Amino acid sequence: MDATFSVDDLRDAARMARDCPVMQGAVALARWIGTGHRPVTAGQVLRKADLPGAGAVLGVDVPPKLRTMADIPALRRPWWAAVGAGLLRVGDGQVTGGPALEHWPPAEADVLSGWLAALLAVCAAESRPHDEDSVRLLALALLMVIGPNGAPLTYRTWGLVNAVLDELCDGYDKWSGDVRPALNRYDDLGTGTPLAGLAELLAGFGAMDGDHDKPVVTVLGRWAVAHLADGLSGPADPLLPAADMIEEVVRFGDEEQQHRAARKWLAGCGGARAARELLAAAESLSPLRRSVAVGLLSRLDDDMLPAVREAAARPNVGPHARAMLAAWDDGPQLGEADRAWLAVEAAAAALEEQGPDEALSRVREGMPGAAFHGDSPVEYWSEEDPAESEPFDLADVNRKLAEFAEQGSPS
Repeated sequence: MDATFSVDDLRDAARMARDCPVMQGAVALARWIGTGHRPVTAGQVLRKADLPGAGAVLGVDVPPKLRTMADIPALRRPWWAAVGAGLLRVGDGQVTGGPALEHWPPAEADVLSGWLAALLAVCAAESRPHDEDSVRLLALALLMVIGPNGAPLTYRTWGLVNAVLDELCDGYDKWSGDVRPALNRYDDLGTGTPLAGLAELLAGFGAMDGDHDKPVVTVLGRWAVAHLADGLSGPADPLLPAADMIEEVVRFGDEEQQHRAARKWLAGCGGARAARELLAAAESLSPLRRSVAVGLLSRLDDDMLPAVREAAARPNVGPHARAMLAAWDDGPQLGEADRAWLAVEAAAAALEEQGPDEALSRVREGMPGAAFHGDSPVEYWSEEDPAESEPFDLADVNRKLAEFAEQGSPS
């Protein structure tokens, strides 16, 4: 249980999350699509031909002349909420019901996590083309300023939100110039009420209540304040040992976020020392963490090269070091043994992070001489010598990938 909320608070927050207008609309859209399939556009939303039907389900008037579904917030927000919460699944140019639909509504904790995923999906969709975290940071700043006692949507409040936003950007290593432009889209130009549109978004999710004169943050909004920043890449402590810093950074799947989280640590060490400590730590880490460490090294300048040369003889980071030296024209081109080892290392990292499908894809990409046919069992063989083919099932593929990586690089 979240230590800052009572059982009753969490129960009330889950009820609000389940019953808020956007989630109700998300569930209605998902049930309308059900187990069928409908095509989606390149922007991953419904085609124009399906919009009148979606509008009828949600009680939203769809104008006859419309550029895209994204132009109608009353359709766009339930759509992205449904995708984020897993009520809809979009892929291969189509949408169908998602895994969460069959058992909706779930238990209270799962309702809250699904609601948060839905809110984050909507915030990300409305952040573009700026930093994809901009609207979630704006929402967090507004909730923090308004609070459970409420505050009017005035220019004084707008100033307070800007100040909190600056603090959030600094804490999560964001440039406020990427985040602040998203503020403009949420002003009510007709009434001159700043942030009215952002308050409307949060009210649609049940996080705020009341009119523009003095909206208040609900218990669900207070829960959101505690969790909206989950997953954002705050900078790692520059004093952390390299292995602990890697553990902090590996939480973020995006390479740009990983670098952002490690930037102060890297700057505090300097290129030569950072490379030496990262490579020493990575030698005994898992393939995923080793790949993250090597990815961070790619952002350093040539001060790191002496440390990379030293690491080239090590069993596990050696192939990575030799690949980096080759890329810097500071060593020979990689041999086939190193290429194969790095392909399996990448597969083992993918297996740890994303599962067997991605692991097998990495092997296909890194070892073009290998072929995989069928789903289960999977047959593997060298196309150069089919006589050496050896069939084994998916679990065996997983085991062999992990064992290969654990053996160290070829001599």
